Amino acid sequence: VSGHANRPDLERMHDLVRPRILIPMHGEHRHLREHAKIARAKGIASEVATNGMMLDLTGTKPKVAEYIEAGRTYLDGRVLIGAMDGVVRDRIRMALNGHVLVTVIIDEDDTPLGDAWVEMMGLPETGSRGAPVADQIEEELAEFLERASSKVIANDDKIDDAIRRIVRQVTMEEIGKKPEVTIVVSRLMAE
Repeated sequence: VSGHANRPDLERMHDLVRPRILIPMHGEHRHLREHAKIARAKGIASEVATNGMMLDLTGTKPKVAEYIEAGRTYLDGRVLIGAMDGVVRDRIRMALNGHVLVTVIIDEDDTPLGDAWVEMMGLPETGSRGAPVADQIEEELAEFLERASSKVIANDDKIDDAIRRIVRQVTMEEIGKKPEVTIVVSRLMAE
């Protein structure tokens, strides 16, 4: 079953219910137009309402009373969010491009402690060279951290920009994507 009533079903429903006014509510716009056309052919006043259209149903036929601002909203857990709020855009970008998380630990002397750790989500594990992409990113980051100046290592914004550039360069070369990148720089503090 398609979920949409066919013409004879709609006509039968109109005969049984005998509405004075009909506002189609379910289906694509073409379904709504066709349903309104079927109703008008049977002498029933009908109007296809678009999002934001307020109709006055007090007369013999529906009239547009006013338009209000309307848009798509989603229920995210228990919260209503707009369709193009940052949350939805972020999820779309992550779904299309994947996500890479990079963690770097810097000690009290602004020296990297160990190697960067990379976790990938929503991306192929192996790249065009046949090697794990996360390993390739970690190797590039290890080289960067070895040669980076103390000014870069001491500045979270600079280290962030450099790491993001490296991750996107490797993933673009290996899998043809520029993923969303989250960088966590943990700095140890002297007591």
